[in-house]
Amino acid sequence: MFYRGILLFFRSPRTTLVLWTSVGIALLLLMYFSMANDQIAPRIAIISLVFFLSRGFIAVELFRQAGQRVILNVFAVLMATYALFGVGRSLVTFLHGAPYDLMQTSRFQTPALVVNFIFICIIGLFFVLMLSSELVAIVEAQSLYDHVSGALNRRGIDQRLALELVRAERKGYQLAIALIDIDHFKQINDTAGHAAGDAALKQVVEVISSRLRSYDLFGRYGGDEFLLVLPQTSCDDALRIAGRIERAVSSLAVSRLALPISLSIGLTVATFRESSNSMLARADMALYNAKQAGRNCTRILLASINEDSRRR
Repeated sequence: MFYRGILLFFRSPRTTLVLWTSVGIALLLLMYFSMANDQIAPRIAIISLVFFLSRGFIAVELFRQAGQRVILNVFAVLMATYALFGVGRSLVTFLHGAPYDLMQTSRFQTPALVVNFIFICIIGLFFVLMLSSELVAIVEAQSLYDHVSGALNRRGIDQRLALELVRAERKGYQLAIALIDIDHFKQINDTAGHAAGDAALKQVVEVISSRLRSYDLFGRYGGDEFLLVLPQTSCDDALRIAGRIERAVSSLAVSRLALPISLSIGLTVATFRESSNSMLARADMALYNAKQAGRNCTRILLASINEDSRRR
């Protein structure tokens, strides 16, 4: 998030050294030009330069994190302009002298006060807009995750699958999915309780997630069923991944009662221009075949030649 990035930026040794050194020098100079040699022009210039540094650092960090976000890019330009405005005011003060009263009306002082007022109002507005967008992003992110298992929820994994199907078609790579069911999960809930069932869900998610590649996607599809999306994965590779997952989960057991945990897995691979519903229906049939075969196994079901040719 942006605010975390700003905090980390200002905690970096280099930034901290520059800022605190600047503030220390500025304080010493302000004391000198206030007590030993009372002059208002140097004081205005010093304060403006300190503001330039702080606003400049913020502008740099905004540009660094903005990416394609319009609000951050506009805010970065605004902050950079505000930083340059401080330098401009220092130059004007040295060239034309300092005002006797900071609130007096003059051709330089009045525009400076107006511009400062406008900048402060706009910056406040942008902070509110940024905070709102951050909160919306947090809420949206939370709405895509299952609060029990920590994996993506049904909505989240469905969205990712739809995106991956489009990407696979555009880039021409294979895409496999696996529907994964925890065997006899109702027995775990009935025997050990729902708390133990939730713990088993978390265990399974942690074990599976730790054995996936960085671009694989994993989500809770409903109850004790999970959906695994495997981009850039052939049928053989998907079978190897499923085997790795089965072996890892086989070492788990429900605490206290030592009930073993096993998985039934249904695999399939996307065909040309296939919809997510069609692909999921085939994976569901493969999962049904795995359960019919006695559970604790993997079955794969591919699209028929006729079905694939109709899509082409």
